[in-house]
Amino acid sequence: MKSLQCSTNEINRPSLTPESKTYRQLQLNYKRAKQTDHSPDLDQLAANFNYEECKNCYWNPPEFSLLYGTPFWEQASESQKIILNQLYWVAYYSQIISAEIATIFFNQTSATGLYSIEGFRLICDTLDLETRQERSHISAFRRVIDEVENKLFGERIFSFPMRSPFRETMIFADTNSFKNWWKGLQLHCFGLLSAGNTFLACQYLTVND
Repeated sequence: MKSLQCSTNEINRPSLTPESKTYRQLQLNYKRAKQTDHSPDLDQLAANFNYEECKNCYWNPPEFSLLYGTPFWEQASESQKIILNQLYWVAYYSQIISAEIATIFFNQTSATGLYSIEGFRLICDTLDLETRQERSHISAFRRVIDEVENKLFGERIFSFPMRSPFRETMIFADTNSFKNWWKGLQLHCFGLLSAGNTFLACQYLTVND
C-alpha cells in the first residue's frame, strides 16, 4: 500500500516537460532575454563613466527635473536647470536600486519554491539571468549616483546607502515606524513561505512579469 501511494504521488507531481507548450514558450523567452542582454556593455559604460564629460547635458526630458514648473525653475539659469534635471535622475534611480535589490532576493526565493517541479532549471536559469542583469543595473546606477553627488555636494543628499529588500524603497515615503515594521514582516514572511511553496513562487513570477 505504501509503495502504491508513493507511485500515485509521483504521478500527481507537477512537471514541466520539454514537450509542453509552456516549456517551449519559456525556452523562447529565455533565448530572447539572452539575446537582448546588454549587461556587459552596461558594465563597461559604468566603468568608463566620467561626470565631467556629460555634466552639461540633460539626462531626462526637462519636465523630469527637480522643481520643474515652479518659480525657482523659471528663474534658474540653464546650468542650474541641467543640475536639477540630473538630480532628478539621481533621486529616481536611487529608488530603483532598492526595488532591484528586492527583485534579486525574491527571484532566488521563488526559484527555491519552484525547485520541486520537473524541468525547473529553465525557469531558474531565467531568474538567474534577470538577477545578473539587476546586479549590473545596480552597479551602474550606483557608480553614476556616487560620482554626481560627490562632485556636486561631497556627500549623499538625494540618494542613500544600499538597503536590504525589507526596507522602504521611497525616499520621501508616507510611512512611520509601525508601517515600516509591518511591511518588513510581510516581506520576510512571503520570502520564507514562497521558498517552500510552488504556488506562492508562481504568484511572484506572475506579478513580476
